Amino acid sequence: AESPAPVVVWIHGGAWMFGGRELLPPNWPLGSVDQLLIDAGIAVATIDYRHAREASFPAQLHDAKAAIRYLRAFAHELDLDAGRVGVWGESAGGHLAALCALVGGDPRLEGSIGVAEGDSSVAAAVCFYPVTDVDTMPAEDHLPEAVTAAMLAQFGEVLPPPTDELLDGSPYTRDEGRRVVSPVHHARADAPPFLFVHGELDRGVPPSDRKSTRLNSSHTDISRMPSSA
Repeated sequence: AESPAPVVVWIHGGAWMFGGRELLPPNWPLGSVDQLLIDAGIAVATIDYRHAREASFPAQLHDAKAAIRYLRAFAHELDLDAGRVGVWGESAGGHLAALCALVGGDPRLEGSIGVAEGDSSVAAAVCFYPVTDVDTMPAEDHLPEAVTAAMLAQFGEVLPPPTDELLDGSPYTRDEGRRVVSPVHHARADAPPFLFVHGELDRGVPPSDRKSTRLNSSHTDISRMPSSA
């Protein structure tokens, strides 16, 4: 194995309200993230973040960026290459991965928890079916059955659209919050390379708008899948 090793930060999905770092989507084979990376000689760090009903945005981004700063701060002890840190996430985790790759320098979005000082940038981002613009998301009555079932099981009710829950109590005004939480509005020419993977039949995060292609037009690679992710 290469030493020090590059590292990927895995960020779980779950509509910003469910899930944990130890769980993959139910239809993903075991080992399809961690073992895949390890077999390729890449270290993997799986992280948790505060759910939307625990804390409003940008707490989730603060947690992800704190994890990246932690890995860099202790890179020597962990035998990691601090210059080769990537992010990979699915659904809500893909959204946070995109923001980690695009957002930098704004103290309101960097946060100050954990290892408060240091570099939270990443060298690459892999985003599976992420939200890139909240204004293109479906209304509450168009949420996939799996999402509404999970809401009923955990909360006993169908909540407002996940993006509304995420921004409820945010320090931003409504319009500013919808802009700041949308990765497409942070697009920049010097962004790191992205790989987007999105199911063509996805109803939870519709791919029809394809706005994700605007995030980094010189580097983005869109991989289309034949069925819903």
